[in-house]
Amino acid sequence: MVLLSRVKLFISRLQYRLDNFFLKGVPAQFTVLFVLMFGVILLGTLGLPLGLYSESNKDIAAIGHKMGEGFWDALWWSTMHIFDPSYVSQDYGATAPVVILAMVIGLLGLVLFGGMIGLVSAAVDRKLESLTKGDRPVRESGHLLILGWNEKIFSILDLFEDYNRDVVVVILANHPVTEMHDLLRTERAKIRRVKPILRTGSPNNLSELERVAFRTAYSIIVLADDSVGKDSEEADIRTIKTMMLLAGNLPTVPPRPKMVAEIVHRENMDVARIAGRCGISLICSGEVLSRMIVQSSRQPGLAYIYNELFGFAGSEIYVQLHPGACGRCFGDVLFEFPNAIPIGTSGMETRDGKPFFVQQMNPGKDYIIGDSEWLILVAADAEVAHRPNTAPARETEFIVPEPRRFAREKILILGWNSNLFSILREYDSFLQEGSEITIAALHPAEVALGLLAEQITEPLQNSTHRYVQVDYATQSKLEPLLASGHSTCLVLADESSGERDPDSRVIVTVLLIQDYVAQHPERKFNQVVSEVISAANSDLLRQNCQTDVVVSPRLAAMMIAQMSQQLMLERVYADLMNANANEVYLKPGARYTRHPERCTFSDLMRGALQLGELAIGVKYAVDAKNAERNFGVRLNPPKEENLMLGEGDEVVVISVSGTRAKAR
Repeated sequence: MVLLSRVKLFISRLQYRLDNFFLKGVPAQFTVLFVLMFGVILLGTLGLPLGLYSESNKDIAAIGHKMGEGFWDALWWSTMHIFDPSYVSQDYGATAPVVILAMVIGLLGLVLFGGMIGLVSAAVDRKLESLTKGDRPVRESGHLLILGWNEKIFSILDLFEDYNRDVVVVILANHPVTEMHDLLRTERAKIRRVKPILRTGSPNNLSELERVAFRTAYSIIVLADDSVGKDSEEADIRTIKTMMLLAGNLPTVPPRPKMVAEIVHRENMDVARIAGRCGISLICSGEVLSRMIVQSSRQPGLAYIYNELFGFAGSEIYVQLHPGACGRCFGDVLFEFPNAIPIGTSGMETRDGKPFFVQQMNPGKDYIIGDSEWLILVAADAEVAHRPNTAPARETEFIVPEPRRFAREKILILGWNSNLFSILREYDSFLQEGSEITIAALHPAEVALGLLAEQITEPLQNSTHRYVQVDYATQSKLEPLLASGHSTCLVLADESSGERDPDSRVIVTVLLIQDYVAQHPERKFNQVVSEVISAANSDLLRQNCQTDVVVSPRLAAMMIAQMSQQLMLERVYADLMNANANEVYLKPGARYTRHPERCTFSDLMRGALQLGELAIGVKYAVDAKNAERNFGVRLNPPKEENLMLGEGDEVVVISVSGTRAKAR
């Protein structure tokens, strides 16, 4: 009994150790199989004492005799039965013990080979599952790393399809890889060159960042991550945590990746700058979007100018060093670039031991370009030619416009989302005192008014706002709002309805507005601007509805993508979006020349320069609805081309806003 107990204990311990060894993975499992196989082969050598080479088995085909009829011949005989169980058929006529032994080792061979095939199959399945999980390390360098996931990611990838070089994109987000693949396949407009490498994991974890080779990336984009939840405030907190990891684990001086992070709420920007140790460029997507929506509502067609100016296709903004321009007047240099338009200068200062870019947008014709200053250019390509010209500048006639008379306005906003409060503040800086803003959404009145009081901490100076709880996406409820004499209508991606797809509500509302205006042409709006989330829905509205569409992810994504390649653009974009600095405007062609029907673009540039403005393009009214002709927008046209401007054609300029609306 004692011996039996010890045997059982030994067997249980051996089984325990084998189990632990087996759990070490495929190499350990194959090791166990090979050991067992070798043991079975040795078992076959028992044929020697069982009469394998007796006189009775001398003529059996399976039994070899070339190595002295000893151990090695027996080992070969056993091995053949292991690797080819059908070999037992050649033992026909052998003695019973030999046949039985051959069948035993043949059956054991079948079991062992079956186990080996199972292990190989399981290893392949685990490998495929591992790839599907996205938990394999990335072996890349010089790549674009995107941390986090939201709707902007589709636009960013589409933008890099038009980039001037091939880009390897790695994405780390909390979504499963299969889900990310499906979303990218269905939501992207362009799938040609950019095929992202997807990994599942948390950007707030250092080991996950190591797995996607964040130290060797060329640039890093941190998106406001909604792959965990939809709370935008929580998204900002996750972004700040990721910025802290990047700032704490990357060098403070080059070489280091270029980094840009997206913050949703303006009030979190200061904390984000501290977290990034002032070494990560920031963009407040909510504020940028609010300004774009308001500006587009004030100036029809401005959204299309932003699409080209902030994208990689067509004319975009570059910051480059041109030594030949140093020490010269900005007004003289302005005409020395055949394929580009200077719009400002940029220099670098050291603040708190770190580089800080300082820009001068539209510095004035008499501004002297410093020896170490870069030029900020609008150009169609990074290859910009500079041809210095010492000849005197040619003068041009221009018209000083009469002061514009302003009137009180009534604005209608349909829908509610987190950008509403920024939109109200932005509008207030544009409007004449006494203007009115009506907000219609599905929030209960007490909830809406409470949110407005909480977010609008400082009273609006030039406008008053009122709230109406109504389901405006139904014709009977919408018509009384449309009949109230509003001059501008904004249709926001509505969060108050609780619908999963706010774009569908926007589309329905825009169609109802279009039908109402068709039946009541005397009540036509000056401008209808709709905000949608999906780029596909933007194209749908643009083709079928009379609306200046603003796509919330696309426009902010353009700025994020551009900043990830040129960090100096953070300051340039901040200036262009500043309420009290330089902005993009559309102004009548007759403002800059007495002969718009036969002027060149150089004539417009000279006229604008005399007024302290920079002309960067034109917009033809006849093509305002033609997508194939870029909705009439031409940025950076040839300077000596006869533009033949007609009635309603406008010039795209950058000018100091002053009191913004009044500067126009």
